[in-house]
Amino acid sequence: MTTSVRTTPIPRVTAVTRGIFGSAVFVVLLEAAVRTGLIGSASLPLPSEVLARTAEMLFEPDVWADVLATMKSWGLGLLVAGVIGVGLGMALGSWRLLARLSRGPVELLRPLPAVAIAPLLLSLLGRGVVSRSLAVAYAALWPILFNTIYGMRSVDPVAKETARSFGLDSFGVLTRVTIPTMSPFVFTGVRVASAIALIVAVSVEFLLPGGEDRGLGGIVVEAQAAGDLLTMYATVVIAGLLGLVTNAVLVAIERRVFGWRRGLAQ
Repeated sequence: MTTSVRTTPIPRVTAVTRGIFGSAVFVVLLEAAVRTGLIGSASLPLPSEVLARTAEMLFEPDVWADVLATMKSWGLGLLVAGVIGVGLGMALGSWRLLARLSRGPVELLRPLPAVAIAPLLLSLLGRGVVSRSLAVAYAALWPILFNTIYGMRSVDPVAKETARSFGLDSFGVLTRVTIPTMSPFVFTGVRVASAIALIVAVSVEFLLPGGEDRGLGGIVVEAQAAGDLLTMYATVVIAGLLGLVTNAVLVAIERRVFGWRRGLAQ
């Protein structure tokens, strides 16, 4: 006689609570390490002071202008990466010969860090949002591209043939079979690319400042030059909070739009 064990998924509220608790424990331990001298305060201020400075900065209009500048580069770069990645991924996923011919250039360009092309973008486009957005797009392209290719190749050929037998033309098969099947894979690529895009958006602001649109990276550069460690670390915390918010929004959209996938996986 066998007994089946039902597994109950962890409630979302519980998962969030555990995450907050773990973060609080980490901050407390880090605070203790700095206060006891285990970590020198010359290189890392007290986390409590950093959090207090973070709260102050969130009420400063200039900081929100810099946040918007960073998010502008992030959004434009992610949009360009999405358009190119999905279009190219659909082509490479559909035609094996094209995928084989492009394998060399793709494998050559993929390991190249986005910050490595910053000098090239600087010489071609100058400083500003456009060059930063293109650097972000380059970094965000690869997760979207490869997830789109995988999604295209996961389409069931039998489903496509069945759709054709019901009188659907190539466009109908594309819109009713191929795109619905590949969309969850593409969105997963976008979610992964979103985190990478935010990291690169802040990083390239160190190298490609945009004057008034300095972004969060510009704040870090100026604070480091002035020896203001509190502002520097507080800006890093704000960037991390942006990452949490953007990922939470994308996860919520994924559960809302592609919730049916969980039923199929069980």
